[in-house]
Amino acid sequence: MANWHLEFYQDDTGYSDGDIELELLDVVKNTTDYNAVLSKDNRWPMFYHLSELRHNAFSWYPFKKDASLLEIGSGCGALTGLFCEKVDHVTSVELTKIRAEINYERNKKYDNLDLYTGNFNAMTFSGKFDYIILNGVLEYAASFTEGDSPYDTFLSTIRDLLKKDGILLIAIENRLGLKYFNGAVEDHTAALFSGLNDYPSIDFVRTFSKKEMNDLLDEGSFGERRFYYPYPDYKFPTALFTDATINTMDFSYPTTNAGYDHDRLSLFDENKMLKTLKNEGIRDHFANSFIIEVKKTGTLTDSGIDYVKFSNNRRKDFNIATIIRRKNGERVVDKLAMSPGAKHHLKRMSAYYENHKNDSASFQHAPINEIEDGVCMTYFEFQTLEQKLCACIRRGDKKAFESQIQVVIEWLWEDAVSYRFANNPGFQKVFGTSSDLPAMPCLKNTNIDYIFGNIFVDSTRNKYYIIDYEWVFDFAIPVKYLIWRCLFFFYISNNEARNWYTMKEFLALGDISEMESDEFEVWEHHFGEVYVAGDPASNRYIKNTYDETPSLNRFLSDFDSTSEIYYGVNFDFSPETIVRVPFNLKNDYFEITVDVALLREAVSELNTLRVDPVNRACEISEIQIVTDTNENLEYRTNAYREKDGVCLFGNDDPQIIIDNVSQNVGILTVSGVIKKISLKRQIDTLNAIETDDKRKISEVKQERDIYKGKYLRTREQLYHIQNSAPYKMTEPLLKARRKLKKK
Repeated sequence: MANWHLEFYQDDTGYSDGDIELELLDVVKNTTDYNAVLSKDNRWPMFYHLSELRHNAFSWYPFKKDASLLEIGSGCGALTGLFCEKVDHVTSVELTKIRAEINYERNKKYDNLDLYTGNFNAMTFSGKFDYIILNGVLEYAASFTEGDSPYDTFLSTIRDLLKKDGILLIAIENRLGLKYFNGAVEDHTAALFSGLNDYPSIDFVRTFSKKEMNDLLDEGSFGERRFYYPYPDYKFPTALFTDATINTMDFSYPTTNAGYDHDRLSLFDENKMLKTLKNEGIRDHFANSFIIEVKKTGTLTDSGIDYVKFSNNRRKDFNIATIIRRKNGERVVDKLAMSPGAKHHLKRMSAYYENHKNDSASFQHAPINEIEDGVCMTYFEFQTLEQKLCACIRRGDKKAFESQIQVVIEWLWEDAVSYRFANNPGFQKVFGTSSDLPAMPCLKNTNIDYIFGNIFVDSTRNKYYIIDYEWVFDFAIPVKYLIWRCLFFFYISNNEARNWYTMKEFLALGDISEMESDEFEVWEHHFGEVYVAGDPASNRYIKNTYDETPSLNRFLSDFDSTSEIYYGVNFDFSPETIVRVPFNLKNDYFEITVDVALLREAVSELNTLRVDPVNRACEISEIQIVTDTNENLEYRTNAYREKDGVCLFGNDDPQIIIDNVSQNVGILTVSGVIKKISLKRQIDTLNAIETDDKRKISEVKQERDIYKGKYLRTREQLYHIQNSAPYKMTEPLLKARRKLKKK
């Protein structure tokens, strides 16, 4: 059992997430199934302290098994257990008692753990360490280390505690991380641009750029260091680059997400900027965070690791890590199980290769062999088919583009055999469909992941090598679904393809209809989100990203470049009857041309148009409606005031409404002079509208009161008449008259 030491503990002042830490203590005391807890919660501290995805920061690192390790600032023990499983002995230090208790309750089963509570700077240890871990700690050194140079002082203390060949591992945000330029708040201050502005008026925390980190380590007389670049950051990395790959490999997954701690803005396309920085050879300086391996003195031993990708936000049986490393001067790809069940999952890849390695002379699966905890595959230096297709787009070679796609499609059709799907439990489990699908051409015992990024092309030998054949099933899979996956994932991942094709046109290259595509999307959702991922708890914690580019452009420019056109019959509009057309503007004069004949193909009885020129308050004058039939069309607006031909729109939804469009009109043009109005004038206009509305309401109330008075007086007069003596004298005559009428 672990040992918990309190001899250095003095008070409980320190970093805290508040009362939620008492809840965390209760959780770790009463359950070990943290995912079950996270699936019912959505608070950041819960996810940060309990999620197994935290292990990605160091699970890949090749620790020496017989080593000693000092973890400083262990928090609630998210990584302590991992270190206990990696090395011979762990000494863990935590400042606050409540967090230390959470760590102890969570990891007390490890008999190679000594846990200390208190200020690290006041502690003494009996020996030195092979490894020291600073995971999200160095940036806070100024808050617990005295002196004018707290970071230098703290690192000097750390260096003294390392053995001669000891290694310091630092995980920290990059002050110049690209996400901070693109609207993400600084992780520690929760404010925009704190780090970029060099932390003005902030003295308790700071992070460092790559050069600043190197300068700090040089000042501390450390030896060689190696930078790793975790993405999206070191807290929950899904991939990790090195200096050998950060400026050579493309990202194959989204990097611009909101993360789990804060909502964020997005000011530009982060993936495109990352490609630009890669081409410039400087992407390492703008990584969102670093993991730095630092030798106390001398040079580091080369681990051979060039790249790591984590695929463990899935069901346990599918949790793996992919590592590209150098072996005997050549790169290989290791796929390692991150759970016991995943070992069986990876062994299926080896069996599949043995059964299919001679299937085709042109399309071959990457050679594979079993290793401890997984499999090892050949690494190819060739371009992927996806890269070659993107090159075709860049040089405008549409013929070569379609030709290369057809090669894959024709290969997939080669061995197709017709199957039915009635009551196939395997198919239903993976793809979720329970319908009795008709017989269709299929492949059996096949890999489904033939996406173009998984196919490497040896152009000189005219060979294609398939990697990542992880998803293999023994039941029949429709060939069209395999083709659809190839096309669909390429199209949604490469914006450039949209310059040539709509999605419908692109899928037509594989003879995929819209109805088939809709069905396949349902299958794919079930496969990815239900069968593979199993609705991971982490999905509950993903925050929002807000694209502010359109609103910023509207703020900086006069108007949008397109206008919205609503069309229908007698003002019956729907989301399907809205189109956007160019808004042509020159020297305050605008012109909007509407192809009414084209719109009439969708709504044959079209007689009403609503033209929304822009989406902002403005002033429009000299409005003209011109048709190709020279008809005089009347219009009205939702302007607050129309005076002397000037329409003042106080809100962000100006409308020009034309409700007498005849069946003869083919082309219609709306033009006029448009000018921005200042925010002050917009506010004054809206205030005037409110005042005017109040006046109108008051007038209506007065009019209502007048008529109400007239009504009450009439009722009173009628009452007096009906109760008067003359009226009562005529009542017998009236009854006799009614009887005569009935006869």
